[in-house]
Amino acid sequence: MGGLLDNVTLVLFPKSNSKVSSTRVKIWQSNGASVRYQIPDIDDNKANNNTYLVLTNPESLNVAQLLKQLNMKSVSQIKVSVVTLAWLFTCLEQNKLVSRSDFLYQLPEVYTTPTSTDDLSVNPRKRRKVLSLSSLSSSQQQQQKNTVATDQCTRLVDKLTRVRDQKANHSSRRFARNDKIIEIFQEMISLLEQETLLESVNTHKARQYRNAITAIQDYNFPIRFSADLSDRPGIGKSICEHIDDIIETGSFPKFDALKKTLDQNTELRLVNQLSKIHGFGQINASVFIRKHGITDFCQMSEPKFYNRLNRVQKIGYRNRDDWSERMSRDEVTCHFRHIKNLVREFDPNLQIDIMGSYLRGEKDCGDIDYLIYEKGLVEQEEINKILFELVLFLKRKHYIECDLTEITPKMDKFMGGAIAPNYSKNRRVDIISVAYSNLGASFLYFAGNGYFNRCLRLLAGKKGLHLNEKGLYKDKGNTQLIESFSEKKILDILGVGWVEYKDRDI
Repeated sequence: MGGLLDNVTLVLFPKSNSKVSSTRVKIWQSNGASVRYQIPDIDDNKANNNTYLVLTNPESLNVAQLLKQLNMKSVSQIKVSVVTLAWLFTCLEQNKLVSRSDFLYQLPEVYTTPTSTDDLSVNPRKRRKVLSLSSLSSSQQQQQKNTVATDQCTRLVDKLTRVRDQKANHSSRRFARNDKIIEIFQEMISLLEQETLLESVNTHKARQYRNAITAIQDYNFPIRFSADLSDRPGIGKSICEHIDDIIETGSFPKFDALKKTLDQNTELRLVNQLSKIHGFGQINASVFIRKHGITDFCQMSEPKFYNRLNRVQKIGYRNRDDWSERMSRDEVTCHFRHIKNLVREFDPNLQIDIMGSYLRGEKDCGDIDYLIYEKGLVEQEEINKILFELVLFLKRKHYIECDLTEITPKMDKFMGGAIAPNYSKNRRVDIISVAYSNLGASFLYFAGNGYFNRCLRLLAGKKGLHLNEKGLYKDKGNTQLIESFSEKKILDILGVGWVEYKDRDI
């Protein structure tokens, strides 16, 4: 019986003798593939179609080293399809030779010359630099940079549209395991940040987990085991071990041990309790506890400690239970209906929309974000004055129960607490005023989620643009506006296309 990869020749770059690489080669050979490290002489088109140059780590590709391994002088001499490792994974996963079109890699043009004995005196690092840059003309250097930037943009667009395109293509791929690994690593980072509050602790431990999260987010396929990621930047031996442990048990020993240690630390337990109060972060919570000698959270109710809190912290302390509890979607809907009626009573021309996790269709929410605007009103100062008057009106109507920000005619954001009809709990609400001309950019920003927004801003930067809640600009100085009113146009300009709000939780 023939193998899946019968008559297929795989030319691997870079050449590696690692255990993971050796295991992969054995798997491919057992499926009938011929594995090489140089492109064989090809005399006919049929053979050409069955030979693939496989890049096992395209993110850190050094074209000059590739040409040296292949004994070639320029990319134009490579007459076979160049694909990423993901193509082989997908073929094996689906047990068929899938189309290579989605996995092709465009190599930037780089020329090199054979290394002579005169080159041996050059430092190897400097020699590589000469081969990859100095031999290029300025236009070729720019072309290479443009190709790299284009590839980075493509990966960002893939991430931004992953949920949308999965649904459109009825993809069977599931990323739950990827998300679980990221979730555990994020928790590990949080624990390490807590640990830094103790004395004599390495403050750089969290970096490897942040790098691993970035690598996993860049990987657009379900993770089956750590070997899928082992050749990627940010994924070292210890991270691979953690990934395998998470896949097998849902956690990893180092995480469990640190969590147990921190849970038993009285000061850190107090810091965590206090930092959940609005107005406190972990650092100022730690300073407050040490400065005033607090040994138990119950002491915070005593006047000598409570009176040392500032105005915002006192409000946060009084509402700590309500604000730490997530709201059901029904409760948020009740809030939204009520404030819409109040806004209509206040000014029929004023519009209000709800943002954040509610707009993205989440079943519960931590707080509520509102946007107010008026059709045709493009002056930010004018809409700020309306926000000021609206907040006072909502206080008189007993919807807003407390305010965390100073209420002035110049504010463009109100932060406070509110209670909906038929509900007794005080909930965190923010109301943001938006100039009508900036509506699209504001919707993009405040709809979220946070990672979707960061990817959008990074994508804009790769294209030489600048994106914020006010608009998409040609420069970081925000002087040359491209688009701000249409959310769809901004997404189209960035090459993403429209993404439904429910598909933005990436």
